[in-house]
Amino acid sequence: MSRVPLVYLRAAVSQHIASSKPLVHIKVFASPPAQVVSYHVDPLYPAAAPAGKQPTNGSLIGHLTIPKLGLNAPLTQGTALSILAHSAGHLETSVLPGELGTTVIAAHDVTYFHRIDELKSGDIITVQTSQGNFTYKVTGHQVIHVGTNVVNTVYPSLVLETCYPLNALNLVNQRYVVSAVLVKSRLAPATARH
Repeated sequence: MSRVPLVYLRAAVSQHIASSKPLVHIKVFASPPAQVVSYHVDPLYPAAAPAGKQPTNGSLIGHLTIPKLGLNAPLTQGTALSILAHSAGHLETSVLPGELGTTVIAAHDVTYFHRIDELKSGDIITVQTSQGNFTYKVTGHQVIHVGTNVVNTVYPSLVLETCYPLNALNLVNQRYVVSAVLVKSRLAPATARH
């Protein structure tokens, strides 16, 4: 399970106690469900996009760019095999890029994400959508089993996910995940007014 840095967990708990509002729990991966945390704004992070309506599956929602890897991929809503055959896919049970919480983007290990193991802490990932441009900084990576919980953070974060090992040409039961946190946002004018 991804871990929330202790300082952010403490901040979330302090904010929850101070606000006396209930924590909001949502699912990130379907089985077993991920738990956690609240939608309180953390002043340490850039402006988050307002929660938006999930787009229709199969619709183009933006572009994913990873300069270190020379990667520029279309980003489509959904993670069906037919979508991942030509695009990176946004997991529809996760928040949209730039929103508070964890955005999950998947792609095949033999196409767009075949080199994501080269990413190191501090490397940049950008996502452009109709809500704005969002810059994330890599914080870590790990190999997990299919069905492992991914924490839905209290701040805008990103998880890239692909099959592992990275050259797998058949079904495997492990995933390689890269975690990142939002470090810069430029909201679209219409989005910034909400």
